Amino acid sequence: MTEAQPVQPLPPPATGDRTLPMIVYVLYLVAILNGLTALVGFIIAMASRATASPMMETHYRFQIRTFVGTLLIGVAGTVIFIIGLPLLLVLIGALFIKLAIGIWGLAGLYFFVRSLVGLVRLSNGEAYPTPDALLL
Repeated sequence: MTEAQPVQPLPPPATGDRTLPMIVYVLYLVAILNGLTALVGFIIAMASRATASPMMETHYRFQIRTFVGTLLIGVAGTVIFIIGLPLLLVLIGALFIKLAIGIWGLAGLYFFVRSLVGLVRLSNGEAYPTPDALLL
């Protein structure tokens, strides 16, 4: 007679699979202080996306979308800033400059929140449910 073997639960996903996306999220969070690490994280996400598992691919898509979205918001702020510089001569430029600074602040907040939410989902072992969404 053979004894029935108890059913073993499946092991958690390999942590090696989550290492690079986690590094990218950390680089994004550190980029709030220096900016350059965001570019390094973006390059890692672009290079790793093709060979990633489907779950990790959602995180890479989310990271790429986060970087590009923040970059576009930052460019819009820069354009408004440049428009405001010559308008300083007629005093309305100060409003454009303040608007540009506010847009840059919102871009930083957007980048930080999206990176933090992605890191939490990755830490919980979840795929990102809506990687192509503009907000969260």
